[in-house]
Amino acid sequence: MSDSLLVSSTHHRLETFLLLSKSARGVAVAKLIEDVLSAPNVYVFTELLEVPNVVEVSCVRSGFVAIRNALVAILFKEADRCDVALARIAWASTSIAIVPQINLTAESNPQVEPYIRLLKIFSYGTYKDYKENISNLPSLEPTQLTKLKHLSIVSLSGENRTIPYDLLLSYLDIPNVRELEDLIIDAFYQDVIKGKLDQRKKQLEVEYAMGRDLRPGQIDEMLGVLSSWSATSTRILATIDEKIKSVMETLEQQKQDREDYEHELERLRKEFKQNSKAMDMEGVMDHRGGMMNAGPGRMMLDDDRFDSREYSEESSRAGRIKSSNA
Repeated sequence: MSDSLLVSSTHHRLETFLLLSKSARGVAVAKLIEDVLSAPNVYVFTELLEVPNVVEVSCVRSGFVAIRNALVAILFKEADRCDVALARIAWASTSIAIVPQINLTAESNPQVEPYIRLLKIFSYGTYKDYKENISNLPSLEPTQLTKLKHLSIVSLSGENRTIPYDLLLSYLDIPNVRELEDLIIDAFYQDVIKGKLDQRKKQLEVEYAMGRDLRPGQIDEMLGVLSSWSATSTRILATIDEKIKSVMETLEQQKQDREDYEHELERLRKEFKQNSKAMDMEGVMDHRGGMMNAGPGRMMLDDDRFDSREYSEESSRAGRIKSSNA
């Protein structure tokens, strides 16, 4: 199941609780949260946290805490300036005033606020957050505990796609590997994560994990990361453009050098051919037109030797010798 399908399925299952939340007040809000945390296949809770009746409790609590802290700062002179503390009071008063028809009985009921905090932990916290605040939170049922541990594995996979068994055992308070692998396999079936168990290396290799609700301030962190990534990408692209330009210039220079080399080579070939032809002609002339000294002011060609008296006498002598031998 893809992330979008999982969110759609969760929204469908959460819709019933969203309808019930419109009329829930006081202790009913706590009961509603307890039911939704136990509901199967419900793993995102932002929509419920944004319901006015749930927001009332959270805003009233936050507003009163801010006013109390600001007054303490003024009384003990912890604030650098009084107007800073007064601004905090003004903000807290506004946050309370903007909630219509505040149900103060919800805030006065000690069962409600702990469930709001628990809902936030399921929304964007982990099992570790629950353990650290367990004294101020309701106890969890087995199904709720399993769901929170599933969500904790999702959060851990966001830091490292390969999670050692030892880390999971300690982080989730699981006594043995068998129970850990059963928990992970159940998460596979719930489409919370996808991956494989490497029993030889004793680690979980996560290939996919569902998206969780964003914690307060996480959007700003994500925007900061994206902004940094964008700036880095811009620098990398500029460097790549410079490299491409340098490579193109080098290729162009190599092309020009190659053309110059071929032109020079062709010129040398033509020059060599011309010199070879000239040398051949000179050799023929030397053979055909050799010069012999035949006295002052006279030259005789090679062909004239066959018409001379010496040649005739030599030829006759050679003929007589041949006849006598016969």
